[in-house]
Amino acid sequence: MSTYRDLKDNEVEQFITEADDQLVVLCFHATWCGPCKINEKNFDRAVEQYSNEGVRFARVNIEECPQITSKYEVQSVPTTLIFHHANLVKRLIGVVELEKYGSVFQDLRSL
Repeated sequence: MSTYRDLKDNEVEQFITEADDQLVVLCFHATWCGPCKINEKNFDRAVEQYSNEGVRFARVNIEECPQITSKYEVQSVPTTLIFHHANLVKRLIGVVELEKYGSVFQDLRSL
């Protein structure tokens, strides 16, 4: 079954570093954010489609995780950060469509 984790400030770095060769997708959101609700549906679809293909997914609530939100300079939500080998390789701001996830993952795997 495909899943994602809701991370706290003190869990994010370990989640990123323990991924080894997998891509890591962090979706920063807030409960009061209208576009985040739309993005959540697309995120859930991406989790379902790509988590068995070497991609790890997690969500970060900016209200509960101010330190990591600040560290990665997340200034608007939704913001999606993608990491590979513990390096930030892509920042997507706004609602991310399922097709966009697929094209970004394909581009990153070809590097």
